[in-house]
This record gives sequence, structure tokens and C-alpha cells, in this order.
Amino acid sequence: MGRSGGAWGRSLVAVAILAATVLRAGEARARTPMMHGDPVAGLRFAQEQAAPGECGPVAVAMVLSAFRGELVPSMVVRWEVRRLGLGVGAKGGGPRGTTTAVLAGLLRHHGIDAQDGHATVNGLRRDLDAGRIAILQVESDVLWFGEDRWAGAWGSDADHFVVATAIDDGAGVAYLNDPGHGPAYGFPAGSGAGMAVPLERLVRAWVDAGGGMVVTEQVTRAGLSAD
Repeated sequence: MGRSGGAWGRSLVAVAILAATVLRAGEARARTPMMHGDPVAGLRFAQEQAAPGECGPVAVAMVLSAFRGELVPSMVVRWEVRRLGLGVGAKGGGPRGTTTAVLAGLLRHHGIDAQDGHATVNGLRRDLDAGRIAILQVESDVLWFGEDRWAGAWGSDADHFVVATAIDDGAGVAYLNDPGHGPAYGFPAGSGAGMAVPLERLVRAWVDAGGGMVVTEQVTRAGLSAD
């Protein structure tokens, strides 16, 4: 479950390199009328899950990091989920992960007013414009591969959580911090930080999973910026 010091260091270097690349590419279009949110937002707080079933707690850790302006290690939130027995299925989590209600409750436990529910892509645009942070519940195979490869192999199409940072309507692209797009699922380290996906694909993955989300009611000041 853990990550060796060397592997963790390489992951951080990969994230840093990717952050610099996306920053240069995104600055020209950031904060234009077609851009909702910030495409380089939260890159310094991007984290990867170490094993299946941990995407929700890792997403919460990224949001906490953004509000605090410093890295909150995902292991802290993972430990809370296990200690409180908040996972779906077996006590303390496991391969079936958590729910939007659990994630919202974890954020409120840490003093961040957050609500779980359902929304549309237009609602997501408004949240991003207001500087709110959104965790989306998606179908991972549609998001990653553009097709339903596993057909509910986990018992549900709603099998993954990502943090949405921006939508670029001009390019038809959404930007995400995806904790699962890393070595835990066979992808390169750091590839989930600031990940750009076709907006149509994100919407399809989100709708297929039921359109669930967690959104903060507070506007973050410390995080989700490149400063």
C-alpha cells in the first residue's frame, strides 16, 4: 500500500515537471471568457492514490491542501476513513471506495463547508467561475479510454473521483487532478496532475456515473492557484 521514498520522490519530480509544462501552455488562455477556473490550479497539491479504492480520500486531501495552502498528505485522510469505518462495503474502505456523502462529511469535519449532490456541466462552469472546488464522481474507463470497458465490474459505473480545476470551452477541454491516473492503474507517475481530457468525454463519464459531485461552498484563497 505504501510508496517507497525513491518512488515517491520520482513521482513528485514528475508532477513538478508536468506542472511547469502545463503552466506555460495554460497561461495564455487562463482567465479568458472561454475559460472557467484555472487550468494550472492545484498542480502543487496534486496527489496519486497508492492503491484501488483510495481516490475519494486522495481527492479530499487535495481539496484540504488547497484551502490550507500546504500539502495535506493523502495518508492522513485515508487513515481517517479507515479509522471511522466510512468506506463502502467492508469496514474501513477497501476496493469499493467511498461515497460523495462521506467525502462531503470529511470536508465539513475539517471545517470546509461542502455539499454533495448532482449538477450539470453548466453548474460546474458556474462553480469554477466562483472559485469553488468540485470533486466529480465519474466512470473511470470512460474517462481514461473513452469507452465502457468494464461494464460495471465494480458493481457500479460510479467508480472514481477526480478534482475538476477548469473547463476551456474554446478548446473543448476539461482539466482535472486525477488521483487514479498514475502507477496504481498502470499510468505514468504524475500523469494525473492537470490532466486535460475532451470535455465531451468528461461529461459522458460523469453522466454515466450519475452526475454526482461534492462542491465546496467556500471560495478558496490559499490554493487552486499557480501563485
